[in-house]
Amino acid sequence: MKILLVHCKSSIGNELSHPKLEHLGLGYLASVLRQHGYEVMILDAHLLGFSAKETVEKILQEEYGLIGFTIFSTNLECTMQVISLLRSHGARTHIALGGYFPTFLYKELFTHYSGFDSIVRGEAEYAFLELAKKIENSQDWRRIQNIAYLEDGKIITNPMRPLIHDLDELPFPSRDTLPDLIKAGNPVISVSPSRGCYMNCSFCSIISFYGLSDGAKWRERSPENIVDEIELLLNSEIAKEHSIDYIWFAVDEFIGHKKNGKTHAQRIAEEILKRRLNFRFEIACRADRVEEELFEPLFEAGLRSVYMGVESFVQNQLDSFNKNCTVGDNERAIDILEDLGIDYTLGTIVFSPETTFEEFKANQEAIRQIGYRHVTVPLARLKLFKGTSLEREMRQSEGSRGFSRQSYLSNRQLRYDLESLTESQFDKIYDYEFSDLQAAKLWEILSTCRESNEELVAAIIELHTNQLIDGVTFWKLVFLVRDALALYVDEAIGAVQDDIDSQQVIEKHFERFQRSKKELRQFRTFLESAEPETEIFYFTLNEQKILYDNRTAQLPVIPGLEKEIAEKEYRKRGDILTIG
Repeated sequence: MKILLVHCKSSIGNELSHPKLEHLGLGYLASVLRQHGYEVMILDAHLLGFSAKETVEKILQEEYGLIGFTIFSTNLECTMQVISLLRSHGARTHIALGGYFPTFLYKELFTHYSGFDSIVRGEAEYAFLELAKKIENSQDWRRIQNIAYLEDGKIITNPMRPLIHDLDELPFPSRDTLPDLIKAGNPVISVSPSRGCYMNCSFCSIISFYGLSDGAKWRERSPENIVDEIELLLNSEIAKEHSIDYIWFAVDEFIGHKKNGKTHAQRIAEEILKRRLNFRFEIACRADRVEEELFEPLFEAGLRSVYMGVESFVQNQLDSFNKNCTVGDNERAIDILEDLGIDYTLGTIVFSPETTFEEFKANQEAIRQIGYRHVTVPLARLKLFKGTSLEREMRQSEGSRGFSRQSYLSNRQLRYDLESLTESQFDKIYDYEFSDLQAAKLWEILSTCRESNEELVAAIIELHTNQLIDGVTFWKLVFLVRDALALYVDEAIGAVQDDIDSQQVIEKHFERFQRSKKELRQFRTFLESAEPETEIFYFTLNEQKILYDNRTAQLPVIPGLEKEIAEKEYRKRGDILTIG
């Protein structure tokens, strides 16, 4: 029986906030199925840039006994359109959904959509394998653990199987989509060293996802098993052909739980050094897990970039998020990484239901000192994802303190209008009103500003992708555009303090954005037609005057950033873009 695993196109973000990477979840599903003799295809329509129509056309070229779709909030509509089109073309294949989103929103999916047969909730490898066996043998699949389905109009959810105890028992994930990733311009190998998390941040659904099943909520692979996979990948033909030597450890918390986690990270570094493997890698971890004595050997082993979800530089907000972390931990982690020369990117949540105007100002002052260029999604607003303790708390208090909630799945005007979806519309996944009216006004102004700013970043990415500018020029322009957010934040704060009409400020920002967009288009035209060694181009981005010397393909020196850009270029291999 042929099985197809599909990742449909997502509709938001740019290559800095949402880089294209391998989907390891599908890779693990494929490898487990193949281990049991199944013929499996992976179609990553997101990597390929396929529209819903193109995805359907590709699927209909073969006959499959089972099709699995992985779903995020960002590709839900595209996935549902694909399924609808498949059914309209007569496809009768069993279709299953999986991932965080359907795990928690299975009731809403069954209520608002049709065309799929089942939802595999939680950790999926062995539940999906059992589903394949039942379908292949024409047996009843409705009693499989982790499965949810619709029967006579009633939603049935089966009990959950225990989590996989020993992750080393899993075969290495299939790498079918690595060639597509290289073509997409991001040749970075993803490796999963562990699963889950040991903390319980109020806005995060990880602990709830793994908490549906019995078993440890944070589990690690053995260092030997991890480095075996890395060594195999680095020695593969495709890695050698394309000189791939950058690994992204695809895990929410690399260091892990307390002393055991620290020891595990140390042993990974030791194993890499013992085998004398030469590659660079990137991790994600909590700020309170950054220690000099641990990160020195990690740096020696190849660590070059760290993503930290610091969330806030206001202690009251950290406490409300149940971070079990202090502002001092955040600041100390940044100092250690800078001292070691390790690049870092920060995840922040500057808007949440209880954010106050004063808290926002304090947060922005701290971020300004660090630089907006270090923030993955500047001016981010918390989304109340289902399955989180914060979402449960807010839902229980709905109507009692001005809180309103709007389900994304009932926002019908978004359906099938795939070309016009924007990130601001996706902010309505779980919408809410701010308890502080000044914070609400700030969001009204700055959400528009953030979107336009990221559109400029996306245009700069396109210049780099089309090889019109080199990597150094790319990062300089991105840094200039990102750090210019300080100007907009100051104006928004001033508008709120002086009670100026929001629309007046938004229109001013929009006019600036239109000018910047126009000048960036003119810059592109110049790059496409300029005679080498003869021309200099002046333009303005976000009110900043820029001179580009086409004879040297360089921008002028940016004080304080030259070393940082040079290090980033070294770590990212010039033309390689990864997270942050």
